[in-house]
Amino acid sequence: MQLKIERMNHTGEGIAINNNKVFFIPKTIPQDIIKVDEENMIKHKNYNQVIKYDLLEPSPNRVTIPCPYYEKCGGCQLMELSYE
Repeated sequence: MQLKIERMNHTGEGIAINNNKVFFIPKTIPQDIIKVDEENMIKHKNYNQVIKYDLLEPSPNRVTIPCPYYEKCGGCQLMELSYE
């Protein structure tokens, strides 16, 4: 299924809504469009937590991450989001 990230939550995860179900997607920003398969999410009663996805169309606010350790380190959040 395709999802469009509408906003972010307090932990920096992207939020998408599809068929009245909320999806939380890490390392996404508003206006990203992603593709996710059913087997790549943890399903809960009121929401789904996406574990793995493909970025189909990046947000115009997405920037290139300048740090080569970003994926492994975990010390910085939201590096993919433009400061502006």
